[in-house]
Amino acid sequence: MIIQNSAKTYEKPDSGLFLGVLADIIYIENKATQFGPRNVARLVWVLNAKDKEGNHYRVMTEANQSMNEKARLYSLAKDIRNGTPPPVPFELDELINSVNQLVITREKSADGTKDYANIKAIIPVQAGQTFAVPAGFVRDKDKDKSKRGS
Repeated sequence: MIIQNSAKTYEKPDSGLFLGVLADIIYIENKATQFGPRNVARLVWVLNAKDKEGNHYRVMTEANQSMNEKARLYSLAKDIRNGTPPPVPFELDELINSVNQLVITREKSADGTKDYANIKAIIPVQAGQTFAVPAGFVRDKDKDKSKRGS
């Protein structure tokens, strides 16, 4: 039996500086990693630029669910909060709707088969810059799981 992967391939933004709003945080338990299963948080931004179909680009990054001062998630939260360290404990969902400038870099995987749009830096917005989560955006936790096939 042949099963075709029906996952949609999303267009990626070019390298550059974008205005982005943190639209979702997805909590993934026991994700397989090279260091064994880890609980990770996937942060999803919507950019103020659109693809050829007229949809806003989305970029994301993942980090282990640790708010230790040396952890990547702590650093991400601090950057999203414009350099203000998050109190610990900290509710990550408080970051939803945060607007930042994102430096995005397009990169290929080591074997050249995959193309990524990586977030290289999260910086404060300039005075007067604003962007909101587009109407119709649905957070992962609010989606009808039965329609996703998982």
